[in-house]
Amino acid sequence: MESIDNPREVVEVVEIKTEVEITRNEIESILVNGIEGGISYWCYHLEDLLKDGTGIRDGKPNATPISVWVTKLVLDGKEVGFFDGEETKYLSLDNLVSSFKHHITNGRADLEQYDSEDADYIIQRALYGSVVFG
Repeated sequence: MESIDNPREVVEVVEIKTEVEITRNEIESILVNGIEGGISYWCYHLEDLLKDGTGIRDGKPNATPISVWVTKLVLDGKEVGFFDGEETKYLSLDNLVSSFKHHITNGRADLEQYDSEDADYIIQRALYGSVVFG
């Protein structure tokens, strides 16, 4: 059988555009997965005060897990502090969405497949601009 010359030569490049919606549910999934496990190896605790000086638990219903409450705060425009053992970084919705977009455009567009590792990556990138732990 005769082989073709230059088998790896590109004949055509096809651009594929995919639209992915980041919903409030996806934001909650990332924050809950992160806070309840994905970031626990580097995040010592959430700060008691938000960036605006109000208490993180102010108004929190007793039965609501802190991870779900943090989601509500972030979606409401509050900035929540994450302490890594050396410094506190504040998470905003804008930074979280920007990090989420980066993750999606770098090959992780199937949000149904996200897990605690994805949550860790997205939260770290939102806080630090890159992955600095793990």
